Parts: sequence; structure tokens; C-alpha cells
Amino acid sequence: MTDQLRVLVVDDQPAVVTALGVLFDLHDIPNCGAASPAEACQIAAGEALGAVVMDMNFAPHVTSGEEGVELFNDLRKIDPDLPIVVITAWASLEAAVDLVKAGAADYLEKPWQDDRLVGAVRNLVELRSVRQENSRLRAQFHQTRTELAEKHELSGIVYRSPAMHGVVSLAVSVADSSA
Repeated sequence: MTDQLRVLVVDDQPAVVTALGVLFDLHDIPNCGAASPAEACQIAAGEALGAVVMDMNFAPHVTSGEEGVELFNDLRKIDPDLPIVVITAWASLEAAVDLVKAGAADYLEKPWQDDRLVGAVRNLVELRSVRQENSRLRAQFHQTRTELAEKHELSGIVYRSPAMHGVVSLAVSVADSSA
């Protein structure tokens, strides 16, 4: 799958980052890893990602999940639409509910189920890619409509559909002919 958005794996345990990287590689999901919240934010700020799979705890012997909540909020500031899957060995129903309410796409316990994680991540990346393409096409359509209106007097014609845009474009292209 070329030009596919990468999945960022964030965990302070290198073995987890490696294991998830191998799992995603086996399923042809481009990925990269980060060992700290700061590194994750730097990567997220520097490129468009397909999704993030992140741990909730980063300091040794800390199980509160506060670091994960902070990272979640920081990633949301960088990209409010970025799909985030939270994985943790210290799962709590309250934390899961809070993060899902805040917009987390999924919340999984370690050890994770490979098929469930891969399926969720693949769906999130594909959905994000489609949404980005739709946004790009809408912007392109808006731009061509604007350019057409600037070049030609359209007498206040208002339209939104691509089919109508085709009709208006055809009309202005033949308007000057003597036929």
C-alpha cells in the first residue's frame, strides 16, 4: 500500500514498540515508533499520521495514566482529528470511559489481541485517508467554482453539485460562440 499514512506507536518499553512495529509490518501497515510523549508530539507535529497507538504510562512504577491523558490532550492540540488507540497494562474502566468521551478511537488492554488491534488500526487509517481525500476534493471543487465565478459573470447562479458545475462550465465555454 503506497502513500499510506503511518501509524505512530508510543510506548516507553522498546520491546512493545518493536513488537507492534513487527505486527504492523506483517500486515503492510506503515509505522514508526516513539519512546516518550515529547518524541511522539514532535513526530505528530512534523507529519500527517494515520493513527496513534499509545500507552498510558511512561515513567517507571507509574500506573495512574495521567501521562497518557496529557499526551492524548497534547496530540489533540496538534491534530484534533487524529485517531488515537490507547493500550495499557493498567486498564481502568473510568479512564477508558473518560478517554473515549474525549475522543479516543479505542481502548485496549495489554496484552492486546493482534487481530483486533490490526483491524481497528487499519480501519482508522483508511477512514482518515478517505476523510482527508474528501476534504482535498471539496477544497479543489470550491477553488474551481471560485475561479469560474471570478472569470465569468454568472448572474448570481448558486450551486453546490459537481454536475451543476459541469453544466455551468459548459455554458460559459460555449457562451461566446456564434452557434
